Amino acid sequence: MKSVTVQYVNVYLPHKRSRKIKNYSYLTKMDRSSKDIFNPSIIEDFYPTRPNNMEDVSLYEFVANYKFDKIGENGEREYKLRSKPVLPNHRKFNPMQDAERDDFYYSLIFLFVPFRDESTLVMEGETMEEAFRHHIEASIRGIKNHFNKLQKLLEAERNWKKIVDARNKAGFTEELPDNKEDDEPQLLGEIMEAVPDIADMHINVPNLTLEQREAMLNVDQKRIFDKIKSHLLSQKEREDLLENESSRLLRLDNIKPLRMFISGVGGTGKSFLIEAIKCLVDDIWHPKSSEIMCAIVAPTGIAAFNVGGLTIHRLFQLPIEHEGKTAGYWALSKEAQKRIKMTLKYLKIIIVDKVSMVSNLNLAYLHMRLEDIFGTDEWFGSKNILFLGDLLQLPPVNGRPVFNKISNKLVKTRLGAANAVNI
Repeated sequence: MKSVTVQYVNVYLPHKRSRKIKNYSYLTKMDRSSKDIFNPSIIEDFYPTRPNNMEDVSLYEFVANYKFDKIGENGEREYKLRSKPVLPNHRKFNPMQDAERDDFYYSLIFLFVPFRDESTLVMEGETMEEAFRHHIEASIRGIKNHFNKLQKLLEAERNWKKIVDARNKAGFTEELPDNKEDDEPQLLGEIMEAVPDIADMHINVPNLTLEQREAMLNVDQKRIFDKIKSHLLSQKEREDLLENESSRLLRLDNIKPLRMFISGVGGTGKSFLIEAIKCLVDDIWHPKSSEIMCAIVAPTGIAAFNVGGLTIHRLFQLPIEHEGKTAGYWALSKEAQKRIKMTLKYLKIIIVDKVSMVSNLNLAYLHMRLEDIFGTDEWFGSKNILFLGDLLQLPPVNGRPVFNKISNKLVKTRLGAANAVNI
């Protein structure tokens, strides 16, 4: 998905920021007492003086979704929604480095907390981290519209704190045991990766029609969407034929399941594409509220929230980690298998986001679980499946990436057989 317009936003602290001066010829004609020497900018001029009806619009939303329209009758600038949002790009700071921790917290506040006067974002005497938490507390007291994203970031931070507290209680030193992996950079990495994806959710307006969503897709998104749409329409047509007595000889499995990998870094519109695909499935099959036809999953709670889905482990009841190690594969009990079969009876397509964080072992577990649920030895239970993400981004917390072959040792100890599946 390359056809995305990118606009840079300078998220540095005010004293670290530079501004562009007006050209020399203009400056020579200015009154000597004038201090108006800088070119107008989004941060210092346009955003702080936005119209009153945009009071609750954050800087990120302002850059992504709005553009200048005209000067109104009252002399103020007026803005209109972009036909296609742009991607605000900015410096990504690493909170694990002391020199960048303040910049990290400030950049989140600066991008996602609406303001008129930037100096009000951090109170005198506050650290950047304290200011970040105070803004989240304010959101809990009622400012929900634009702070939901920050609450999710706080959830990730709390998980991080739990890990640190648990280690401290257990008497861990800064050096972790050989069989343990340090989760803190991983969780903080999730926070940083979540920012563009959460911002992408602003585009996912729930009441948009399928036609409106299609019209908002960029060239690459549309190409992918059209391929998926064509396949699903063919599948629905075959299903309809199978319902007729005269078509009993037709077999639905003549249509091979769709299996796609869709690559794209955070903020390139994957969340919007996922929502469009879900809307497409609803439009084709018209499911009842209790029928799951499009299962959207991700490897972690944060990633799943960003795309309105569940974790892979929760939906498909996969083995989970214990003491830093992934458990071996186990079959569901008869009762559990019956229940999950009923839950997924109408399933048409599975969408797995943030595939870089899915280990090769968990990918094999997913395939084996779908085999069990749908009673077939076809790949992934013979269901349509889409994998989205950037394989160069966050790796699995424990385990090897999906593109690595599973070792013979793991095949024997985790999959239970030397000739078990190796995707």
